[in-house]
Amino acid sequence: PEQTVLIVGNRKTIIEFAIKNNFAAIIVTGTQDFNYDTANYSGWVYLSHLDTFNTLRLVTLSIPCHYIMKQSDTISPDSTVQQAREKILKSEYRGLPVCDNGRLKGIITRSDLIKHYAKKMILVDHNELSQAVEGSETAHIIEIIDHHRLGAIKTTTPIFVYSKPVGSTCTLVYELFKYNAIQPEPHIALLLCSGILSDTAMLLSPTSTEIDKKALEELSDIAGIDYEEYGKKLLSSTESLKTIDPMYAVSNDCKIYQEYGISVAISQVEVITLDDIESVKDSLLSALSQFAKSRNVHWALLLVTDITTQNSVLFSTDFIGEQKLSYSPLGPHMYNLPGILSRKKQLLPEILRILEELSHT
Repeated sequence: PEQTVLIVGNRKTIIEFAIKNNFAAIIVTGTQDFNYDTANYSGWVYLSHLDTFNTLRLVTLSIPCHYIMKQSDTISPDSTVQQAREKILKSEYRGLPVCDNGRLKGIITRSDLIKHYAKKMILVDHNELSQAVEGSETAHIIEIIDHHRLGAIKTTTPIFVYSKPVGSTCTLVYELFKYNAIQPEPHIALLLCSGILSDTAMLLSPTSTEIDKKALEELSDIAGIDYEEYGKKLLSSTESLKTIDPMYAVSNDCKIYQEYGISVAISQVEVITLDDIESVKDSLLSALSQFAKSRNVHWALLLVTDITTQNSVLFSTDFIGEQKLSYSPLGPHMYNLPGILSRKKQLLPEILRILEELSHT
Protein backbone atom coordinates (compact mmCIF):
# COMPACT_ATOMS: atom_id res chain seq x y z
CA PRO A 1 0.00 0.00 0.00
CA GLU A 2 2.87 2.41 0.66
CA GLN A 3 3.56 2.45 -3.12
CA THR A 4 -0.09 2.66 -4.20
CA VAL A 5 -1.73 5.78 -5.65
CA LEU A 6 -5.52 5.70 -5.45
CA ILE A 7 -7.64 7.68 -7.95
CA VAL A 8 -11.28 7.59 -6.96
CA GLY A 9 -14.41 9.66 -6.65
CA ASN A 10 -15.66 10.75 -3.25
CA ARG A 11 -16.27 7.16 -2.10
CA LYS A 12 -16.15 7.14 1.70
CA THR A 13 -15.49 3.43 2.29
CA ILE A 14 -12.66 3.24 -0.26
CA ILE A 15 -11.00 6.48 0.88
CA GLU A 16 -11.13 5.45 4.54
CA PHE A 17 -9.55 2.10 3.59
CA ALA A 18 -6.73 3.93 1.78
CA ILE A 19 -6.13 6.23 4.75
CA LYS A 20 -6.11 3.31 7.19
CA ASN A 21 -3.60 1.39 5.05
CA ASN A 22 -1.44 4.46 4.45
CA PHE A 23 -1.53 4.58 0.65
CA ALA A 24 1.21 6.72 -0.90
CA ALA A 25 -1.33 9.19 -2.32
CA ILE A 26 -5.07 9.64 -2.74
CA ILE A 27 -6.48 11.61 -5.68
CA VAL A 28 -10.16 12.40 -5.12
CA THR A 29 -11.98 13.34 -8.31
CA GLY A 30 -15.01 15.49 -8.98
CA THR A 31 -14.95 17.34 -5.67
CA GLN A 32 -13.28 20.10 -3.71
CA ASP A 33 -14.46 18.77 -0.34
CA PHE A 34 -12.46 16.33 1.77
CA ASN A 35 -13.94 15.70 5.21
CA TYR A 36 -11.87 12.77 6.44
CA ASP A 37 -9.64 12.22 9.46
CA THR A 38 -6.03 12.22 8.22
CA ALA A 39 -4.33 12.74 11.60
CA ASN A 40 -2.46 9.42 11.30
CA TYR A 41 -2.09 9.49 7.52
CA SER A 42 1.40 10.23 6.18
CA GLY A 43 0.60 10.22 2.45
CA TRP A 44 -0.57 12.96 0.10
CA VAL A 45 -4.14 14.00 -0.75
CA TYR A 46 -4.99 15.76 -4.03
CA LEU A 47 -8.42 17.11 -4.95
CA SER A 48 -9.33 17.20 -8.64
CA HIS A 49 -12.32 19.14 -9.98
CA LEU A 50 -12.27 16.87 -13.06
CA ASP A 51 -14.03 13.52 -13.32
CA THR A 52 -12.14 10.26 -12.87
CA PHE A 53 -11.60 9.66 -16.62
CA ASN A 54 -10.05 13.05 -17.31
CA THR A 55 -8.01 12.93 -14.12
CA LEU A 56 -6.55 9.55 -15.16
CA ARG A 57 -5.80 10.90 -18.63
CA LEU A 58 -3.89 13.87 -17.21
CA VAL A 59 -1.99 11.64 -14.78
CA THR A 60 -0.74 9.46 -17.63
CA LEU A 61 0.34 12.59 -19.52
CA SER A 62 2.08 14.15 -16.53
CA ILE A 63 5.85 14.40 -16.24
CA PRO A 64 7.48 12.93 -13.12
CA CYS A 65 8.89 15.64 -10.88
CA HIS A 66 12.36 14.11 -10.75
CA TYR A 67 12.82 14.91 -14.46
CA ILE A 68 12.77 18.64 -13.75
CA MET A 69 13.87 18.74 -10.12
CA LYS A 70 17.13 20.45 -9.20
CA GLN A 71 19.20 19.94 -6.09
CA SER A 72 18.36 22.70 -3.63
CA ASP A 73 19.09 23.72 -0.10
CA THR A 74 16.31 23.03 2.35
CA ILE A 75 15.30 24.48 5.70
CA SER A 76 14.13 22.53 8.73
CA PRO A 77 10.85 23.49 10.45
CA ASP A 78 12.94 23.93 13.60
CA SER A 79 15.31 26.46 12.01
CA THR A 80 15.28 29.99 13.38
CA VAL A 81 14.28 32.96 11.24
CA GLN A 82 17.89 34.13 11.32
CA GLN A 83 19.11 30.79 9.99
CA ALA A 84 16.48 30.91 7.24
CA ARG A 85 17.49 34.47 6.35
CA GLU A 86 21.16 33.52 6.00
CA LYS A 87 20.35 30.56 3.75
CA ILE A 88 17.96 32.46 1.48
CA LEU A 89 20.30 35.43 1.07
CA LYS A 90 23.05 33.05 -0.04
CA SER A 91 20.71 31.23 -2.42
CA GLU A 92 20.03 32.14 -6.05
CA TYR A 93 16.33 31.42 -5.49
CA ARG A 94 13.68 33.67 -3.99
CA GLY A 95 12.51 30.92 -1.69
CA LEU A 96 13.50 27.57 -0.24
CA PRO A 97 11.52 24.43 0.63
CA VAL A 98 10.89 23.63 4.28
CA CYS A 99 11.44 19.89 4.72
CA ASP A 100 11.12 17.53 7.66
CA ASN A 101 12.91 14.19 7.13
CA GLY A 102 12.65 14.59 3.37
CA ARG A 103 8.97 15.55 3.36
CA LEU A 104 7.90 18.96 2.09
CA LYS A 105 6.14 21.01 4.77
CA GLY A 106 6.02 24.38 3.05
CA ILE A 107 8.01 27.11 1.33
CA ILE A 108 9.63 30.19 2.84
CA THR A 109 10.33 33.17 0.58
CA ARG A 110 12.27 36.39 0.90
CA SER A 111 9.06 38.33 1.45
CA ASP A 112 8.37 36.15 4.50
CA LEU A 113 11.56 37.43 6.10
CA ILE A 114 10.17 40.97 6.17
CA LYS A 115 7.39 39.85 8.50
CA HIS A 116 8.00 39.54 12.22
CA TYR A 117 7.63 36.03 13.54
CA ALA A 118 8.09 34.96 17.14
CA LYS A 119 7.09 31.65 18.63
CA LYS A 120 4.93 31.91 21.72
CA MET A 121 6.47 30.34 24.80
CA ILE A 122 5.40 29.51 28.35
CA LEU A 123 8.23 29.05 30.84
CA VAL A 124 7.34 26.18 33.19
CA ASP A 125 9.49 25.26 36.21
CA HIS A 126 11.99 28.00 35.33
CA ASN A 127 11.92 31.72 34.61
CA GLU A 128 15.46 32.58 33.49
CA LEU A 129 16.46 32.57 29.83
CA SER A 130 19.80 30.97 30.71
CA GLN A 131 17.81 27.86 31.70
CA ALA A 132 15.42 27.94 28.73
CA VAL A 133 15.62 26.06 25.44
CA GLU A 134 17.83 27.26 22.61
CA GLY A 135 16.28 30.13 20.67
CA SER A 136 14.12 31.32 23.56
CA GLU A 137 15.71 34.77 23.42
CA THR A 138 13.77 35.44 20.19
CA ALA A 139 10.48 33.94 21.44
CA HIS A 140 7.45 35.82 22.69
CA ILE A 141 7.07 34.78 26.34
CA ILE A 142 3.40 34.87 27.30
CA GLU A 143 3.35 33.06 30.68
CA ILE A 144 5.57 31.93 33.54
CA ILE A 145 4.55 29.11 35.89
CA ASP A 146 7.29 28.50 38.41
CA HIS A 147 8.29 27.97 42.03
CA HIS A 148 11.91 29.14 41.90
CA ARG A 149 13.42 32.53 42.65
CA LEU A 150 12.58 35.21 40.09
CA GLY A 151 15.47 36.04 37.79
CA ALA A 152 15.98 39.15 35.70
CA ILE A 153 13.70 38.66 32.70
CA LYS A 154 12.20 41.43 30.57
CA THR A 155 9.12 41.20 28.36
CA THR A 156 7.75 43.65 25.81
CA THR A 157 4.15 43.18 26.95
CA PRO A 158 2.43 42.30 30.26
CA ILE A 159 2.31 38.56 30.86
CA PHE A 160 0.63 36.09 33.22
CA VAL A 161 2.94 34.99 36.04
CA TYR A 162 1.92 32.29 38.52
CA SER A 163 4.58 31.72 41.16
CA LYS A 164 4.46 30.32 44.69
CA PRO A 165 7.08 28.97 47.11
CA VAL A 166 5.89 25.37 46.88
CA GLY A 167 7.80 22.13 46.43
CA SER A 168 6.73 21.35 42.88
CA THR A 169 5.52 23.22 39.82
CA CYS A 170 3.09 20.31 39.31
CA THR A 171 1.22 21.65 42.34
CA LEU A 172 0.80 24.99 40.57
CA VAL A 173 -0.31 23.29 37.35
CA TYR A 174 -3.02 21.46 39.32
CA GLU A 175 -4.12 24.74 40.94
CA LEU A 176 -4.51 26.23 37.46
CA PHE A 177 -6.68 23.26 36.51
CA LYS A 178 -8.93 24.07 39.47
CA TYR A 179 -8.82 27.80 38.75
CA ASN A 180 -10.26 27.07 35.30
CA ALA A 181 -12.82 24.60 36.74
CA ILE A 182 -11.27 21.65 34.91
CA GLN A 183 -10.63 18.26 36.48
CA PRO A 184 -7.56 16.58 34.99
CA GLU A 185 -7.96 13.16 33.40
CA PRO A 186 -6.73 10.27 35.60
CA HIS A 187 -3.56 9.78 33.52
CA ILE A 188 -2.76 13.50 33.78
CA ALA A 189 -3.42 13.39 37.53
CA LEU A 190 -0.99 10.46 37.79
CA LEU A 191 1.69 12.45 35.96
CA LEU A 192 1.20 15.40 38.30
CA CYS A 193 1.37 13.05 41.31
CA SER A 194 4.65 11.66 39.99
CA GLY A 195 6.06 15.16 39.62
CA ILE A 196 5.12 16.20 43.16
CA LEU A 197 6.44 12.96 44.69
CA SER A 198 9.70 13.25 42.77
CA ASP A 199 10.25 16.97 43.39
CA THR A 200 9.50 16.75 47.11
CA ALA A 201 11.03 13.29 47.73
CA MET A 202 7.66 12.04 48.98
CA LEU A 203 7.04 15.30 50.88
CA LEU A 204 10.29 14.87 52.85
CA SER A 205 12.12 17.72 51.12
CA PRO A 206 12.36 21.02 53.03
CA THR A 207 10.74 22.67 50.02
CA SER A 208 7.49 20.72 50.41
CA THR A 209 4.47 22.53 51.83
CA GLU A 210 0.95 21.78 52.99
CA ILE A 211 -0.20 23.04 49.59
CA ASP A 212 1.81 20.25 47.93
CA LYS A 213 0.37 17.66 50.32
CA LYS A 214 -3.21 18.78 49.68
CA ALA A 215 -2.68 18.75 45.91
CA LEU A 216 -1.11 15.29 46.11
CA GLU A 217 -4.04 13.92 48.12
CA GLU A 218 -6.61 15.31 45.68
CA LEU A 219 -4.69 14.16 42.61
CA SER A 220 -4.17 10.65 44.00
CA ASP A 221 -7.95 10.37 44.47
CA ILE A 222 -8.50 11.34 40.84
CA ALA A 223 -5.79 8.93 39.65
CA GLY A 224 -7.11 6.17 41.90
CA ILE A 225 -3.82 5.41 43.66
CA ASP A 226 -2.34 5.30 47.14
CA TYR A 227 0.32 7.97 46.76
CA GLU A 228 2.50 6.57 49.55
CA GLU A 229 2.70 3.11 47.96
CA TYR A 230 3.07 4.60 44.49
CA GLY A 231 5.78 6.97 45.74
CA LYS A 232 7.81 4.10 47.17
CA LYS A 233 7.67 2.27 43.84
CA LEU A 234 8.52 5.46 41.96
CA LEU A 235 11.56 6.32 44.05
CA SER A 236 12.77 2.71 44.25
CA SER A 237 13.08 2.71 40.45
CA THR A 238 15.83 5.33 40.71
CA GLU A 239 19.08 4.11 39.16
CA SER A 240 22.32 3.61 41.06
CA LEU A 241 25.42 5.66 40.29
CA LYS A 242 27.11 2.67 38.65
CA THR A 243 24.41 2.38 36.00
CA ILE A 244 23.96 6.09 35.22
CA ASP A 245 25.98 7.57 32.35
CA PRO A 246 28.23 10.27 33.91
CA MET A 247 27.46 12.87 31.23
CA TYR A 248 23.73 12.20 31.62
CA ALA A 249 24.07 12.67 35.38
CA VAL A 250 25.67 16.11 35.04
CA SER A 251 23.49 17.40 32.20
CA ASN A 252 19.99 15.95 32.57
CA ASP A 253 18.71 18.08 35.47
CA CYS A 254 20.76 21.25 35.32
CA LYS A 255 20.03 24.87 36.20
CA ILE A 256 22.34 27.66 35.04
CA TYR A 257 22.48 30.89 37.02
CA GLN A 258 24.06 34.23 36.08
CA GLU A 259 25.07 36.32 39.09
CA TYR A 260 27.65 39.10 39.51
CA GLY A 261 29.08 38.36 36.07
CA ILE A 262 29.66 34.69 36.94
CA SER A 263 27.80 31.77 35.37
CA VAL A 264 27.17 28.74 37.56
CA ALA A 265 25.67 25.40 36.51
CA ILE A 266 24.13 23.34 39.31
CA SER A 267 23.05 19.82 38.37
CA GLN A 268 21.31 17.27 40.56
CA VAL A 269 20.87 13.53 40.33
CA GLU A 270 18.90 11.39 42.77
CA VAL A 271 20.03 7.88 43.72
CA ILE A 272 19.02 5.22 46.25
CA THR A 273 22.49 4.82 47.78
CA LEU A 274 25.79 6.68 48.06
CA ASP A 275 27.77 3.52 48.82
CA ASP A 276 29.26 3.38 45.33
CA ILE A 277 30.24 7.07 45.20
CA GLU A 278 33.97 6.29 45.49
CA SER A 279 33.96 4.03 42.43
CA VAL A 280 32.41 6.68 40.17
CA LYS A 281 33.83 9.94 41.56
CA ASP A 282 36.57 10.26 38.93
CA SER A 283 34.20 9.72 36.00
CA LEU A 284 31.68 12.19 37.46
CA LEU A 285 34.34 14.88 38.00
CA SER A 286 35.64 14.36 34.46
CA ALA A 287 32.13 14.61 32.99
CA LEU A 288 31.42 17.70 35.09
CA SER A 289 34.55 19.40 33.77
CA GLN A 290 33.64 18.55 30.16
CA PHE A 291 30.12 19.80 30.71
CA ALA A 292 31.37 23.12 32.12
CA LYS A 293 33.53 23.66 29.03
CA SER A 294 30.77 22.70 26.61
CA ARG A 295 28.28 25.08 28.25
CA ASN A 296 30.91 27.79 28.73
CA VAL A 297 30.20 28.31 32.45
CA HIS A 298 32.69 29.49 35.06
CA TRP A 299 31.67 27.01 37.75
CA ALA A 300 29.85 23.68 37.56
CA LEU A 301 28.48 21.71 40.51
CA LEU A 302 26.79 18.32 40.77
CA LEU A 303 24.60 17.46 43.76
CA VAL A 304 24.22 13.69 44.18
CA THR A 305 21.31 13.07 46.56
CA ASP A 306 20.44 9.84 48.37
CA ILE A 307 16.66 10.06 48.63
CA THR A 308 16.50 7.27 51.22
CA THR A 309 18.92 8.75 53.79
CA GLN A 310 18.32 12.40 52.77
CA ASN A 311 22.06 13.06 52.46
CA SER A 312 24.03 14.41 49.51
CA VAL A 313 27.53 14.61 48.08
CA LEU A 314 28.60 17.70 46.14
CA PHE A 315 31.08 17.62 43.25
CA SER A 316 32.73 20.82 42.01
CA THR A 317 34.91 21.90 39.13
CA ASP A 318 38.08 23.83 39.90
CA PHE A 319 36.95 27.39 40.67
CA ILE A 320 38.02 30.01 43.20
CA GLY A 321 34.58 29.96 44.83
CA GLU A 322 35.04 26.32 45.80
CA GLN A 323 37.45 27.40 48.54
CA LYS A 324 34.63 29.29 50.27
CA LEU A 325 32.24 26.34 50.53
CA SER A 326 31.22 25.70 54.13
CA TYR A 327 30.85 21.94 53.67
CA SER A 328 33.21 19.21 54.92
CA PRO A 329 35.49 17.88 52.15
CA LEU A 330 35.48 14.18 51.31
CA GLY A 331 38.31 14.51 48.83
CA PRO A 332 39.47 16.78 46.00
CA HIS A 333 36.44 18.69 44.63
CA MET A 334 34.08 16.50 46.67
CA TYR A 335 32.03 17.52 49.75
CA ASN A 336 29.70 15.94 52.29
CA LEU A 337 26.25 17.56 52.64
CA PRO A 338 24.30 15.72 55.35
CA GLY A 339 20.59 16.55 55.44
CA ILE A 340 20.73 18.44 52.14
CA LEU A 341 17.99 17.52 49.67
CA SER A 342 17.04 20.72 47.88
CA ARG A 343 19.18 22.46 45.30
CA LYS A 344 16.84 25.45 45.28
CA LYS A 345 16.33 26.00 48.99
CA GLN A 346 19.49 24.60 50.60
CA LEU A 347 22.39 24.66 48.10
CA LEU A 348 21.64 27.70 45.94
CA PRO A 349 21.66 30.23 48.83
CA GLU A 350 25.16 29.03 49.78
CA ILE A 351 26.39 29.45 46.20
CA LEU A 352 24.83 32.91 45.88
CA ARG A 353 26.52 33.92 49.16
CA ILE A 354 29.89 32.88 47.74
CA LEU A 355 29.32 34.73 44.47
CA GLU A 356 28.38 37.89 46.36
CA GLU A 357 31.58 37.64 48.42
CA LEU A 358 33.64 37.18 45.27
CA SER A 359 32.06 40.26 43.73
CA HIS A 360 33.41 42.38 46.60
CA THR A 361 37.00 41.13 46.29
